[in-house]
Amino acid sequence: PLPPPPSPPPPSPPPTPPPPSFPPSRPPRSPPLKPPASPPAAPPPPPPVRPPVSPGAVAAWVVRMHALVPTDIGSFQPDEYKASLSKATHVPVERIKIGARAASVLVDISLTVPSRDDAASAAALLKAACEVGDDDATAPLGNCLLETLTSTAVSLYPPPSAPPSAPPSAPPSPPSA
Repeated sequence: PLPPPPSPPPPSPPPTPPPPSFPPSRPPRSPPLKPPASPPAAPPPPPPVRPPVSPGAVAAWVVRMHALVPTDIGSFQPDEYKASLSKATHVPVERIKIGARAASVLVDISLTVPSRDDAASAAALLKAACEVGDDDATAPLGNCLLETLTSTAVSLYPPPSAPPSAPPSAPPSPPSA
């Protein structure tokens, strides 16, 4: 006869949880990042708000852009075009200068306004007016070359005043007796 099989070992007791730690432990911190090899370049300084104004001058901003108008130079109506620009940008006609060259008609636009805010507004309105219409024939300002749209601070000099007129000459004296 064979001896009886050995009895299984007694079960092991359940593991005991570790005692709580006070304060609770934090996850390990990652190592600090290495600083860059060289410090980052400082951003460029902002452009000046406006150039210094010389005595007797007035500061202003000029918004410039080119537009191709689908007409020939002989049919181009500069006064009507300036009126359209004035309506679109809210800049008075007397502050608008244009030059026209043959190429269809290449129009050089220059709007003079008194402040940076007015320049930004005129530029935005000009851009919006250029985006109206499905093609060059229906766009009121023609095919605007928006990549040429700029705004620049300038100094304007008033026209020289006329020299003072000579005082009136004294009336002739009556003959003496």
